[in-house]
Amino acid sequence: MKYKITFLLHLLVLPAFCQQNTTEFAELITMMKQPKPNYVMVVAHRGDWRNFPENSLAAIQSCIDMGVDMVEIDVAFTRDGVPVLMHDKTLDRTTTGKGAVSSKTFAQLKMLRLRDGLGRPTDHEIPTLEEALVLCKGRILVNLDKAENRIPDLYPLLLKTGTIDQVALGSYKAYEEISSVAGDYLKKINYMPKIKDNSRAISAYLEQFEDSLNFSVLQVRFESETAATVEYLNVGDKYSSWIWVNTITANRSANHHDDRAVTDLDGSYGWLIERGVNMMQTDRPQLLLNYLRQRNLHR
Repeated sequence: MKYKITFLLHLLVLPAFCQQNTTEFAELITMMKQPKPNYVMVVAHRGDWRNFPENSLAAIQSCIDMGVDMVEIDVAFTRDGVPVLMHDKTLDRTTTGKGAVSSKTFAQLKMLRLRDGLGRPTDHEIPTLEEALVLCKGRILVNLDKAENRIPDLYPLLLKTGTIDQVALGSYKAYEEISSVAGDYLKKINYMPKIKDNSRAISAYLEQFEDSLNFSVLQVRFESETAATVEYLNVGDKYSSWIWVNTITANRSANHHDDRAVTDLDGSYGWLIERGVNMMQTDRPQLLLNYLRQRNLHR
């Protein structure tokens, strides 16, 4: 009960905090469309999951408090069609329940509790996507993962919560494929194409998006420093886009990742920045923020 009261009081003071940072958030919305020179955007993977359960409201709130630019959250749908935050297809790892998320009603999920990073049950409930968007509105940008196939289903919720401008999502799908899935909604959202080592005809792939969407974020994945996609780390100016790299595991950034950064910041984050990366998804948001602020690359 003590924790719940503390968290409630924390939420009650949020409007004052957000009011003080209205100008900063407005700048973030502008930056979504046009990268800011000498600035590296920080994306927190599943929220601040080292201190709170992943994909929880508390994990998102912690990111807001520390000044993270964007929080990445995962979307799943219940049997009765309610979008909730959940990375896995099953409940087993991150909750006190078992079985597929899609086999449970939302009422059944409300009876469960989230587990922390060590697998211990907590008092945190599984949040709906709507709850998360309301919390994020006007405070932090949002990346919706595992959502590209449900864009038509999600767009009305973005409209309802007034968060369309601050939400981004993407996939490795070619333009024709994602267009067939999203329809007219594709041009109404912030969509980012993604490329990886085995992506083919990358230039043609990107030109289709550039001609049709004028995308502002390009996500690049590379397992080695000699991968073909490495050359696309420095095309931000060409496409007027952020270059997003995931530092959450070694095989997404050629070993320039979060765990290496604990003892070698320049060899991890610094190496990426030197090659044109200006947006990183991290499992260690505070570590990355501290490093960037020391280099005057973040507010």
